[in-house]
Amino acid sequence: MNDRWGDTTHYDFRTSEYQAHREKEQDGSWENCRGIGMSFGYNRIEDERHLLSPARLCMHLTDVVSRGGNLLLNVGPTASGAIPQAQVAVLTRLGDWMEHCTPAIHDTRPLPEEIARSSDEPWVRWTTTGSHAWAIVQSPGPLRLAVSTDRLDTGSAVTVTGEAIPVREDSAGLVLTVPPLIEGLPAAVRFTLRLPGLSVLPAWPPDASRRRARPVACAGMGTGPARYPPRRTRCRTG
Repeated sequence: MNDRWGDTTHYDFRTSEYQAHREKEQDGSWENCRGIGMSFGYNRIEDERHLLSPARLCMHLTDVVSRGGNLLLNVGPTASGAIPQAQVAVLTRLGDWMEHCTPAIHDTRPLPEEIARSSDEPWVRWTTTGSHAWAIVQSPGPLRLAVSTDRLDTGSAVTVTGEAIPVREDSAGLVLTVPPLIEGLPAAVRFTLRLPGLSVLPAWPPDASRRRARPVACAGMGTGPARYPPRRTRCRTG
């Protein structure tokens, strides 16, 4: 149950909408709600200029997940129930990206800042699962990342397909040579945490009174067979 009815007492998670109520994106369970464009319902004058690009949508999903939130992504169908083709195109590219980058997004948690810090220049967000940390980056070429080199095995950096990535350490952290981005979409790089048995994640859920929904997105809206298990998909139509 969310807090969108104005009830400030009885809710399971809090919600922000687009850029509004960002103060709710703090500790505890929260969800960001927005449309692919600027309208929640069908808007016949809305076109590609008003929609998130595939890259921006992948980055937005990654940003929300890396901070411990859910993403509730709205689509605006026509009166006949058809989703506008411009929105389908964006969702299809998100689905293609998730087909490769699912390990860096699904069933992950935020990586503690004492291990690595997110930044906008260069754009990087961090998640973690099990004994691995994931850096999701939006810039190709050499990138200097602020990390604790005694907590990450910098020599373990690989792409989602297992290809080794050149890394060198310096006094400011590490310099990562990211391969060229595919169609401008973010790249995911996996590191191994240095300390055996290190657990950076609380037990799930932390306790029954603060049960947190897991990071999700509405994806895979193409015409082909579903690519991902629909276990945790949240999708709202306008």
